[in-house]
Amino acid sequence: MVPDGRIDVIFQLGTAPSGQIENPGPAYVVGPMLEAKRVQYEGPTLTIGARFAPGAAAALVAPPPAQLIDRAVALQDLWHDVPALVDSLASARDDSERIVRLERALEQRARPGLTLDRAALAMEQSAGAIRIADLARDAGVSERQLERRFRARVGLTPRMARRIARFLRATHILSRNPDTPWQDMLLACGFYDQPHLIHEFRTFAGVTPTQFADEQRVGLIQDETPASPEIVLAQVIPSPRRRSA
Repeated sequence: MVPDGRIDVIFQLGTAPSGQIENPGPAYVVGPMLEAKRVQYEGPTLTIGARFAPGAAAALVAPPPAQLIDRAVALQDLWHDVPALVDSLASARDDSERIVRLERALEQRARPGLTLDRAALAMEQSAGAIRIADLARDAGVSERQLERRFRARVGLTPRMARRIARFLRATHILSRNPDTPWQDMLLACGFYDQPHLIHEFRTFAGVTPTQFADEQRVGLIQDETPASPEIVLAQVIPSPRRRSA
């Protein structure tokens, strides 16, 4: 799992993962990530969760998003009746019913004003190509006000959100074509030069772009979930092993 600037609510209805992720129980919230996490399943599992559009999770998750950065927090600490919800999802007759039950649970717990942050979504959809000054102008606020809003609703600064969006685009390109020429990567993602590209991969993935493309890994969860202006609900299934992560 690599940083994507989003907040997820996850339910593990089977074997819990091991590796570089906390294990706060069968239901937890994963905050915005600043570094990649590697997880491994030792047995059968069923994972279902909700990935929130930028800013939308603030209406469902009590702590400010900035307090969830690089953390996994037990959902029971934030919501009531979580064990009953876990049991309900586990006892559902199929995945379609699980998704319906999870949607209903989210609707019941949502505070008024569940909205995404349009500026953060624009940053994500542009893959970091939009200038922060232009983003603030389009939102009708100053750059300082924009930064405060990003911190309050997304948990990140606009600059960090831009870096993550640019890096995430690069991972998607490498996942689809590990042999993409350096120059094409730089032009497609807006990196200044090759050292800049390598630095960002070391920062967010812990490896160089070449290592990222060459190592045999399970595919990115982010590849399975397209960006959407609404809450995305999806069963998360480990992808088949492939050349890049």
